[in-house]
Amino acid sequence: MQSGATLTADSVPAHLEVGLFGSLQKNLLAHWLAIRSGRCVNCWHGNGPIGLLVSPQETIRSMQLFVPCMQCLHGPQGPRRELARVAFRDDGTYVLTCSRGHESITLLQQQKFEVLFEIGANAILDGYHREAVSAFSASLERFHEFAIRVLLADVTGSDDLFKSCWGSVAAQSERQLGAFVFIWASRIGAPPSLLSQKRVAYRNEVIHKGKIPSGLEAVKFGNAALDVLRSNMKHLERFEHGRNKIAMSDQVSIQAKTGLIGTTYIKTILSFGAVSSGQAPGDLQHHLAELSMQREVIKAVGKSGVLYVDAQ
Repeated sequence: MQSGATLTADSVPAHLEVGLFGSLQKNLLAHWLAIRSGRCVNCWHGNGPIGLLVSPQETIRSMQLFVPCMQCLHGPQGPRRELARVAFRDDGTYVLTCSRGHESITLLQQQKFEVLFEIGANAILDGYHREAVSAFSASLERFHEFAIRVLLADVTGSDDLFKSCWGSVAAQSERQLGAFVFIWASRIGAPPSLLSQKRVAYRNEVIHKGKIPSGLEAVKFGNAALDVLRSNMKHLERFEHGRNKIAMSDQVSIQAKTGLIGTTYIKTILSFGAVSSGQAPGDLQHHLAELSMQREVIKAVGKSGVLYVDAQ
């Protein structure tokens, strides 16, 4: 199928209908695909340009967080059909004011490595392949930091030791990688999964030498990063005590500064529960298809009367 062609009910590829969406009926899938143009996600393994983009007339801004007012959600008046639409923040906290005048502060529960991977996936959908490779690489590095925190907190019962040590390596990614490898080996009893040297060299070409990757290359790198992350997360799953200590430390720290009211959660491809149970949602191609579908749901919900309010 050539770029720009429209997929119809009679032209839905069988591998997309069954391989990506399982039991979904063909007419439902075709309804979603009818407003799309370009090649399907499974065709990223083939030749030629890739697409699956939102049409220019109905562009959706990618990678946004939709947050309800926590006071309305739990108050006597009940929730409004209103969601704040915000860009993702580095600290994961969102200060919002709803149309009723309620001010609330919400913390996103996902770790930064999860959010960064989602940013990379959305970048691919939007055609920013170099930014996708950068985000996937950053996701791996922030997982190294997260794992070090978890393993230290599991032993010490707090995040204090990590905080006192991290400053000496915070500006050097190679030092962070070395710390991760040896702390991991000492607690797990085996080396961690890492990117192959070929993938590391490719990442360096993109990040440091200005290489512009193709869509296919970005997807391949994302899948390689995904495999590494999932492999390590399965081992880290058993350190629940350390993970809980970190989550509590983050929440207490933010609450002390801002007076935190509530928390929110988003589904990501790197959810700990899904990875450990073997229920993780397929490879990156599968996830990209789901993200495209989510964009259509967001658009449809907006048309149904739910108000999206842009916030800072």
